[in-house]
Amino acid sequence: MVAHEMKKLTKSQRESLRIAEANNVAKVFAQHLSKADDYERGIKALDAYWLKKRTSPLARWIRFEVLSYKADLLTRLGRLEDALRLSMRLVSLPAAPDGRILADATRAGLLRRTGRMEEAFQCAMLGLRRCVRAEEVDLSRHLILEIIRLRKQAYVEELGAEHGELVMKAAKRPVFAEIVGPEVQTPAGVLESLAKHYGA
Repeated sequence: MVAHEMKKLTKSQRESLRIAEANNVAKVFAQHLSKADDYERGIKALDAYWLKKRTSPLARWIRFEVLSYKADLLTRLGRLEDALRLSMRLVSLPAAPDGRILADATRAGLLRRTGRMEEAFQCAMLGLRRCVRAEEVDLSRHLILEIIRLRKQAYVEELGAEHGELVMKAAKRPVFAEIVGPEVQTPAGVLESLAKHYGA
């Protein structure tokens, strides 16, 4: 499909095509997860898929998906700096709100694991602001955990102060609810319970 044909489609039709392409990229990724030897082949397969699609009207959306999964495979290979470089490139590409939030969580984790703690915190907070705008509670849990894993009380306190309402909503979702329990009624209490559970 060429660009002028895309313009004739409804917003719903364009979104369906975008989702279909995202699923195709996910399938390429999933086919290379059985063992570590497959990860390098997965990176090459993702590159090959991109080469086939780079002239598509959806190319920039597809590029976001390809780079996201390549960063995942590089992380599994222990190539954290390479994964981080790819993750940084996602910032300038279009993405669905959930994809953008997950990319923020991934980037925050990579920044943390490569010793860039302040950058990791700011990235996670940016992702949480996106969660608030999108009313996305489930994905916020990834970002909350990234801040807890930074093991700095000032970060946790700022998280509770800025996003206390979101923290309380997340505390009622699976996994967090089992860890925190119904008796905890404040953002500080929720974050303390999570920090104790995850060893922060």
